[in-house]
Amino acid sequence: LAHELGVRYLLHGSARRAGDRVRINAKLIDATAGRLIWANRYDGTLADVFTFQDGVAKRIVAALAVTRSPGEEAGLYSGSPDETHGSVRNGLPPGKKQ
Repeated sequence: LAHELGVRYLLHGSARRAGDRVRINAKLIDATAGRLIWANRYDGTLADVFTFQDGVAKRIVAALAVTRSPGEEAGLYSGSPDETHGSVRNGLPPGKKQ
């Protein structure tokens, strides 16, 4: 998958729900070396799922110490919200078609 996407690192995750509780597991993998670099678990509630989702995303970015070039920043949201969501949902970079 990393080769197809032209990336070295993959962020893999899963989400589980039990009642109003949510658990998200995330791990960063160096696909070229085939090794796990980082992993973490996040627990929250569905009471305000969007706030929980935003918080998890911010904590993952902070933990990875991600910095983007101005070009990467501009390209992050290049598609419409529906296109971006569909691409990400299907494991593709935003704006990339299957």
